[in-house]
Amino acid sequence: MRHPILKLAAVGVLGFALWKVAAIAFLPLVGFLLKGVLIVALVMLAMWFFQKKRQDEKDKEKPAER
Repeated sequence: MRHPILKLAAVGVLGFALWKVAAIAFLPLVGFLLKGVLIVALVMLAMWFFQKKRQDEKDKEKPAER
């Protein structure tokens, strides 16, 4: 009766230890990915802003059609 419970406990402890080691090992990778995503998002925001500004200038140059 003890044997299955001890196996389950050992698997749980091993899983917890691997979870902690993986978290420490992958934390720099996650930080690097988040920085990359932030840079890409800022570039896309700047492109959207300047395209919108350029489109507004084109709309002002056109005479209003009635």
